[in-house]
Amino acid sequence: MRRLELADTSDLAGAAQRTKLLRLGLALMLVGLLAVGVAVAARGDAGSPPLAEAGRTTILVVDVSSSIQPRVYRQIGETLGRAMEEGGRFGVVLFSDIAYEMLPPGSPAAELAGLRRYFTPIERRVPGEPTVAVGGTRFPEAPWHDTLSSGTKISTGLELARELLEREGVANGKVVLVSDLEDEYLDIPDLGNVLAGYADVGLPLRVVALSPTPDDRRIFERLLGSRGAVEDAAVPGSAARVVAAVPTPPFPRALVLAGLALALVLAANEHLLARLPLRTRGAAR
Repeated sequence: MRRLELADTSDLAGAAQRTKLLRLGLALMLVGLLAVGVAVAARGDAGSPPLAEAGRTTILVVDVSSSIQPRVYRQIGETLGRAMEEGGRFGVVLFSDIAYEMLPPGSPAAELAGLRRYFTPIERRVPGEPTVAVGGTRFPEAPWHDTLSSGTKISTGLELARELLEREGVANGKVVLVSDLEDEYLDIPDLGNVLAGYADVGLPLRVVALSPTPDDRRIFERLLGSRGAVEDAAVPGSAARVVAAVPTPPFPRALVLAGLALALVLAANEHLLARLPLRTRGAAR
């Protein structure tokens, strides 16, 4: 095939250079948007984030009230085991109708082992070791058994967690509530105020629910509003960490926007950089 020389080639040189730059710019945009889309999609499939985040001081607020049942005991043990596997540093608050600081903020995750043993069923009883029966299953009797086994006031645990972070001067703290969400009726107004206080100071709250009833879950989610979501603790023996009533995943807005932007750039590429139609003289009009 021979090249055909055009008399006005020099007149098209500027347009050709602009087209080349435009092609390069659009290509870079396409690659960038594709990378963004892949990153967003990968983030969405990453599963539950770790309980402790890098650069944050995390306080675990654990429900040990009388409403806790054997399966829930095991779920607490599973959650503490998960925190130990993931690593990081924690503080621990235990609560029923009152709250107690079990571990100070900044404790290594390995120290959760001493707490976890009280939520692990006894397979072989040690003579002389005090135990407690929970729904027919025996667990080691915890030191707090006689003090923190009454009613439930979730507000007391969350309030103490915030006080601990303020006491330590922590500006980037985070609280993880581990509870069956069954709260005393009279505590609900106080719980609402505490949750509002978290929002006012920008203190993140993550909720790991221990097999809550639909009513308890609904009440708590109503109080929590758009400030967070409730995730379900793993059921012992299951591989999944999120079970039962799984909350509706958030709409993937970033992924959709990246897809729309990619489509617009492709359309612009087709419109602006389409080949010029050539028509021979004398062709049908």
